[in-house]
Amino acid sequence: MIGDWIKDEVRSLVNEYGTRDPFELCDALGVRVICYPLPGRVAGFSLRYGEEAQIFLNERLEEELEATCAHELGHLRLHPRHNSYFLRECTCCVPGRYEREADLFAALLLLPEEAWPPAAAGSGMWRPGGRHSLPPRLAELLSREAGT
Repeated sequence: MIGDWIKDEVRSLVNEYGTRDPFELCDALGVRVICYPLPGRVAGFSLRYGEEAQIFLNERLEEELEATCAHELGHLRLHPRHNSYFLRECTCCVPGRYEREADLFAALLLLPEEAWPPAAAGSGMWRPGGRHSLPPRLAELLSREAGT
């Protein structure tokens, strides 16, 4: 189930800044976005140092840059005190929940609210309608979380 608190965070950002574009939101929030050829399969990561925040995106992933930026912004907004790299590499904690929440944030941010999946379970696979599209992994996650 999609947490109402994630929906509320997305609504709050969109209402305050008047955009769903993650790059515009980062600019408005003072989050520096850096595109760089990151190693291997690293799509992106975010860092927070004190009050400063940065998002690093793998410039090789042209088609997923917007979704990755939205995902990393989700980490900064939903998990401001968590370091997923540290959790994964230096503890026994698996940050899967945090990754799922950041993906949900990204999917909801990239879709207008009227295209969000219904809260009640339905039949069949939910897909964003009309001209809206999401990377398949985000659309599938939204469908699973909505119970459709």
